[in-house]
Amino acid sequence: KVLGDATRIDIMYSLMENTELCVQELAESTQMNASAVSHHLRILRQEKIVRQRRNGKQIFYSMSDSHVLQILQKAIIL
Repeated sequence: KVLGDATRIDIMYSLMENTELCVQELAESTQMNASAVSHHLRILRQEKIVRQRRNGKQIFYSMSDSHVLQILQKAIIL
């Protein structure tokens, strides 16, 4: 269910390419507004697919599970 949404796939693909991004960077890479990206990140965080790191006022997101990265990479190749 979590991986069935195109927006969340876009977010994970961006994180796969860039290791770590903040909400604004993810919004730019997915061409969505920051609020929508934050909503999807919350879902991905709840499912422990992404993790967050705070640096001052900014929060940076990265993939937390290499298994999801492997699945995503295989799906892209197919």
